[in-house]
Amino acid sequence: MPEDIQGDDGQGATESSQRDKTMDEGRIEPSKLLEQKQEEEIQVWQEDKQKIKAKYAVGEWKGKQIVERFVNMEKWCAKQPTGAVVDPFDIPWPIFRRPQVITPEDVNITEVEFFLEMLRSFQEEDFVVHLKDMCIRFHPDKWRRSWKKIKDDTEQGIWENAMLTISQVVSAQYDFYMKRDN
Repeated sequence: MPEDIQGDDGQGATESSQRDKTMDEGRIEPSKLLEQKQEEEIQVWQEDKQKIKAKYAVGEWKGKQIVERFVNMEKWCAKQPTGAVVDPFDIPWPIFRRPQVITPEDVNITEVEFFLEMLRSFQEEDFVVHLKDMCIRFHPDKWRRSWKKIKDDTEQGIWENAMLTISQVVSAQYDFYMKRDN
């Protein structure tokens, strides 16, 4: 045998297999790497949410700040990493309520329509883009996949009703503006 594989003492092959075993132990499986990367993305995503929440936690709560927070949270939601779930309290709800005190019962057609009018007045150029994004985000198939599951069936039903209300109002407005612009 060649000298670099096995020396006089016959230990060369054993050392080589020991090195290979040590290298294998140091490797991370591709699935574990992907899982680790997803966890890191979720962590960064959650940190971004905390920054936005902190920015709007105190101070005035008037039209412009509400719309600004909504737009920032909308951008945050759009970056949702694979595997991340969204708590209903983190959703950028299109109504005029502080997020800390919102309940699904606060969501009604009048509130959503009023918010959309305010959004349109502050974000005229991007209004239809916001409507389209909301149509996607509040579509029942989308939020059922990405929302944190609520254990209480009654509470889940109330949140789902709020989502359907938003979905219907936003879709109607989006259809109106698309027909008007064509």
